[in-house]
Amino acid sequence: MYVIETIGLTKIYKSGKEEIIALKNVNLTLKQGDFVTIAGPSGSGKTTLLNLIGCIDIPSDGKILLEGEDITKIKESDRVKIRRKKIGFIFQSFNLMQALTVYENIEFPLLFLNIKTKERKNMVISMLEELGLTQVAKHRITDISGGQQQRCAIGRALIKNPSIVLADEPTGNLDSDTGKKILNIMKELNRSKGVTFLFSTHDPMVMEFADKVFKLHNGRLDI
Repeated sequence: MYVIETIGLTKIYKSGKEEIIALKNVNLTLKQGDFVTIAGPSGSGKTTLLNLIGCIDIPSDGKILLEGEDITKIKESDRVKIRRKKIGFIFQSFNLMQALTVYENIEFPLLFLNIKTKERKNMVISMLEELGLTQVAKHRITDISGGQQQRCAIGRALIKNPSIVLADEPTGNLDSDTGKKILNIMKELNRSKGVTFLFSTHDPMVMEFADKVFKLHNGRLDI
């Protein structure tokens, strides 16, 4: 069984009478432990593809199977549950909660999963250690560096042991040295935890780290 399988995935946006085809007939399969990049220029459909797989948006046509379950026609409340339990997100702009500490940001996804306080604490402490964030655990997001913020975002995405992590231009706001360190961390977590990673990027450095690189051109996937 694949972690992700898209079948004829299509997304069309309407602007007045005009139709804009963001994705057209995309067929993609990802296995557990894959470390895969979707590459292409701005406007090629990369973010749209991640949003569809991440249950943030709904396709116009086609199917998305998450661990064999068709997630394209489920109700919104079930889509929320899937996002909370099975999908981790890492964004270019980090999207961390500024008012919370590093510890609290990483812990936050667990608050929706009925995990007891002691177990949550052990999980967060372990993740902080893995990501080298123990010393800044009590710092607010505004008081740490960009690289530390991205490591915090990785911890938030991985803390719930998701089926897949979706990373949208994860090195876009980082310098090359910091970006390389972040990619090394994600690669190591991919190997040690067996979590599937799907990136969108136009950064050649990210492509070099990937096990597979698929290219999107005008909403069509080259395999």
